[in-house]
Amino acid sequence: MGRLREGWDYVRNARFVRNATEYATLLPDCFRSAPTGGNAECFAAVHTTLMFVGVGRSGTTLLGALLDAHPDIVVANEQCLLKYLTPIRWSRERIFRLLLGNSSANAEAGRPGGGGYTYAVPGQWQGRYRRILVIGDKSRSAQSVEWFYSRPGLLQTLGETTDTRIRLIHVIRNPWDTIARRSLRRGVSLERISHQYFALVNKLQALLARLGEDTPVDAQCIPVHLDEFVANPSAELERVCRQLGVTTEPDYLAACASIVEQPSEPRKSVEWSAALRSDIEKHVARIPCLERYTF
Repeated sequence: MGRLREGWDYVRNARFVRNATEYATLLPDCFRSAPTGGNAECFAAVHTTLMFVGVGRSGTTLLGALLDAHPDIVVANEQCLLKYLTPIRWSRERIFRLLLGNSSANAEAGRPGGGGYTYAVPGQWQGRYRRILVIGDKSRSAQSVEWFYSRPGLLQTLGETTDTRIRLIHVIRNPWDTIARRSLRRGVSLERISHQYFALVNKLQALLARLGEDTPVDAQCIPVHLDEFVANPSAELERVCRQLGVTTEPDYLAACASIVEQPSEPRKSVEWSAALRSDIEKHVARIPCLERYTF
């Protein structure tokens, strides 16, 4: 039964299957993004496009929802912005209209997240805006890493198409918790998930090393450690917003902080073999953004 489950997981999460699923929405998206004559000017002041990179089950949905609550930031959820850049490049306005529509739809639904959580921020701007200075997408962060890594020119294409600077937000959670959560959710062995996790982290490290070197666009990474964010959400959120180029107000920070809860520790709910624990410890010690974490 375990082999059958892992076989199905491999097929379901294969790159070509995920890409086919994403591209299946292109036709309806084409109609949804058609010019309406009413919202083209609202994108004139956008100076930053944000994306999330990293490994799923790390807190990206929460942070995306909190940023979407800012009056000058629009963050879509699972729109997969990158598919509109390759093989056919869509216009800036069409892409931005889809992101704005996604933000509005998710706000109406209560900004749902995985595991039955909701991330609606009371009294703030989710699904609405005062002016749009920053716009982006909280899509599958691991998929974004794969796309940027396998298509070296894609980051430049994103910057040129949006005519903005690019900020990649990397939310980092204790790797033991991320591996355990992904294993429990997908019903796949810890060993398999661990292998996938570190393969992806290595690609991410290579991607981040390229920023500022061979990419002629203004692209930077904003690291966010989930434990630090949960311990002091107002200060961390203010820092992220500042690096995105927007200011924050006390009521916004307080409202966002009110929905932040201490995350679970799924690493304590699974059985780890001594060999796997040793292997993970060796990997973690070699990766700068993870070396602070222990079991």
